Amino acid sequence: MQCTAITLKTRQAGHAMLASVSVFLLVCAVNMVAFAQAEKKIAKKDVPASIIAAFAQAYPKAIVKTYIKEQKDGKTVYELESKDGSLSRDVIYAADGTVLEVEEAMDVKALPEAVAKAVLAQYPKAALKTAEKITKGAIIEYEVGFKSGKSTMEMVLDANGTVVKPAKK
Repeated sequence: MQCTAITLKTRQAGHAMLASVSVFLLVCAVNMVAFAQAEKKIAKKDVPASIIAAFAQAYPKAIVKTYIKEQKDGKTVYELESKDGSLSRDVIYAADGTVLEVEEAMDVKALPEAVAKAVLAQYPKAALKTAEKITKGAIIEYEVGFKSGKSTMEMVLDANGTVVKPAKK
């Protein structure tokens, strides 16, 4: 009788473990599919002509390195990653060719003083490594990449140094 009870408990524990592993694998698979759908490199021919024309008009000397199609807030958007001389620029467009966001790499020394001070106030030993100016219509933000100790992090701040997105690794 005791052996039967132990065998039954062992089988139940085994089934519970199998169920847990199955749920974990299912969650991983769903996340992988969601990530794969979120961002996909595409060919220039797959980008709407209105976007190609808008980009060429706004940045006539820029060379597009990568075309990306992704979903943001349930809508299809297109991101063009480009180089304009030594300047790296990513432009995100709505399907109709409307500019949603422009990200431009910049020298960390060119950051607004309030932005650099805000990062250093939170992370006094931080070494500022990268900076991007992010323009969304009339809103301007700065993404700052920095190293603090052994951690490399990024955070987004507005021009006054107010944190928009806290530091993340």
